[in-house]
Amino acid sequence: MQTDDGNCLSSAGMLYVKPQIDNEVVQQNGGSKVTIKIPLLEGQEYDTDMKLYFEDNGEKKGKVWKEYEAELSFEQGNPSYYVFEVSEFKGMNIDKTFGLVCEKTGPEVKIRGFKSSDVCQIYPDEMYLSRGDNIKRRTYKLDEVDLTKEPKVVVVSTDKHGISYLADESMLDLKYRKRKDRYIVKRKSFKYVNSADKTPEKIMCGAINGEEGLVSR
Repeated sequence: MQTDDGNCLSSAGMLYVKPQIDNEVVQQNGGSKVTIKIPLLEGQEYDTDMKLYFEDNGEKKGKVWKEYEAELSFEQGNPSYYVFEVSEFKGMNIDKTFGLVCEKTGPEVKIRGFKSSDVCQIYPDEMYLSRGDNIKRRTYKLDEVDLTKEPKVVVVSTDKHGISYLADESMLDLKYRKRKDRYIVKRKSFKYVNSADKTPEKIMCGAINGEEGLVSR
């Protein structure tokens, strides 16, 4: 994951905020702000270098993270939360940069038969996520892959009608072309996503977190 100026972020954590009252989504009034508290994980220390970023579709780089106009702080008297205010809801990320320019050096993943896709590579037993960079039409570049850890590739694709499909595959089972260092995810690997009200981003988050009932098999 990287910022709009190419700097690496230290993680790929993402938070989607959808406020609800009695299961009904609540919209903000014009100009109003909402305070959000994010608890620290057990044993985690508050890091004053953290900043708040939001996801944006860059003109040339695909999806990137831009710094959000917000200050993180402690909850008064309780140093176990990051606290910030927002005036709109977006894909958000509390993170900090490495001070290094990101460059993917791993294999490519080729997606067949869809208008658009989002590609993530994970190790199921680790807190790790690599999001593929769209380097050319339907082709995505990943970070280096350790095949001994049984990596998986998770792909959410959308067809020309705006219908979403999900593929959740072991990279060891995918067709691999050694000459191009490329994995192929075929159209038949995808299953129709049941929830028409979910955005591709929410489908991706649900798949990575093991949400059940996303697809029709």
